[in-house]
Amino acid sequence: MAKFNFRVVKTDTSWTAEIIRKKTAKEVVVTKKKEGFTNESDAREWAETELKTFVTDLNERKRRASINS
Repeated sequence: MAKFNFRVVKTDTSWTAEIIRKKTAKEVVVTKKKEGFTNESDAREWAETELKTFVTDLNERKRRASINS
């Protein structure tokens, strides 16, 4: 698993998409989530798009920080 990934979880009546971060070899932390999707494909689509945006933004912040230091 990469440092950041996503998972889609079925709840009683809906689906939840979560952006997760690998904290240790056995522990993951939910960085961002959205609940209430009516089907798995909608949740997966949101998670894939959000993960790409999240990682792009994170890399840009790191790049700017290294330039300024």
